[in-house]
Amino acid sequence: MVIQNLDFEVSQGDLVCFIGKNGSGKTTLIESLVGVLPFTSGNVEWHSEKGTSLIIRDHLGSRRKPYPFGLTLQSDGICGEEKVRERLETALKVSGLDFTQKELLEALDEWGLSHRSEDRVSQLSSGLRRRLAVLSGMAPAMFCKDPRMVFLDEPSEGLDAFAKGVLKQWLQELSQRRNAVIMASHDEEIISSSKRIVMVESGKISESSNA
Repeated sequence: MVIQNLDFEVSQGDLVCFIGKNGSGKTTLIESLVGVLPFTSGNVEWHSEKGTSLIIRDHLGSRRKPYPFGLTLQSDGICGEEKVRERLETALKVSGLDFTQKELLEALDEWGLSHRSEDRVSQLSSGLRRRLAVLSGMAPAMFCKDPRMVFLDEPSEGLDAFAKGVLKQWLQELSQRRNAVIMASHDEEIISSSKRIVMVESGKISESSNA
């Protein structure tokens, strides 16, 4: 489904959830915003608190390097030959962040992954692999002192009750730290945790508050 005439703004602290039927365009919208998929018109802009703005990408294919953000795709997008620790390290290094091994292991431990830190991703169960993918997408914002953006496509899919609880906790903490989170989900618990709910339907979007 093609989404047309989209006019959408996200501010610091926003916790936005795209909802809609399968095939409505939620994943397409997220992947277009982060530059995975092209779009046929318009552009994506970044605005600073000082009032300056920068076009990150446009429909002609022009793009500038965006401010680092976190990303978890629905398909995970991680290499099975990486060690668990290496996957998280890579996500943080790509975002230009400094960290200690102690901080790294504490994050893995919070998600119940520290005991598997030296295992290959290919050795993980699908549930633990999904935990790692979600953690790696959220960590660049959680480890950064300055607000960032995080994009999550169906983050709770494949997570057990424990991991979903950690996910909800991190979502709220990221928002409280003025990070902006954009996600797509069918999960009622995740939807109810959002501040803004955006329905994607018939090529259009409509929004409601979840205050």
